[in-house]
Amino acid sequence: MKSMGKRIIGLLLLSACLVTAYPSNAYAASTSKKSTETEEETISAEDAKEAFYEHDYLFIGDSRFVGMYNAGVKKKNIRWIKQKGATYELYWLNRAQIEAMDRDTIVVYELGINDMSYEAQLATLRDLDAMGFSKVYYVGLMPVDEELLLESMETNPDVDFRSNADIKTMNKLMKTGLPEDMTYIPQFKIKVATKDGMHYTKATYKRWYRKIVNFIGEDLIREEM
Repeated sequence: MKSMGKRIIGLLLLSACLVTAYPSNAYAASTSKKSTETEEETISAEDAKEAFYEHDYLFIGDSRFVGMYNAGVKKKNIRWIKQKGATYELYWLNRAQIEAMDRDTIVVYELGINDMSYEAQLATLRDLDAMGFSKVYYVGLMPVDEELLLESMETNPDVDFRSNADIKTMNKLMKTGLPEDMTYIPQFKIKVATKDGMHYTKATYKRWYRKIVNFIGEDLIREEM
């Protein structure tokens, strides 16, 4: 009996050790898995840039894209349809040209700051979506310098006021209303310097462009994961 009792006690102690050890191993495996997943999801800026430049693009936009282009963003793989003061009507005026483009082209659409008509913008984007391009990105509106914009209005009657609250509302409406297979590029938190409250300095345009490149490059890589 004493021998049997010792054997039972030994088995109980062994079971306790195994139960204690198992969660530790499970935790280690879980931690290792999470660590691996984090490493897999991390994409370097260099990899994102490389992925971006593997494709051809059409950038459609207003004076802010005009400013970006003039800041030195003149790449062989990017075609531009841009115009100062442009609204969604710029798309319709160039629709035939857009429709004739190769469907492997990635479209980057940046219009809205000059009209804030989200219903007209969404109708335009639905038409663009129906053309069947490989990817379409809508660029969320970037902020203005409200104080400087008000000063500009005093000397230029053609300038319309846009508040950052208006921009935030417009971005929310566009993000939720976009066709399902379109991708929304958020308003980036970058250092913004403007010349008149609305239009940016060259340095700001370059920072903004790099953010767009990085966002799209990362998105393209994750699609292939």
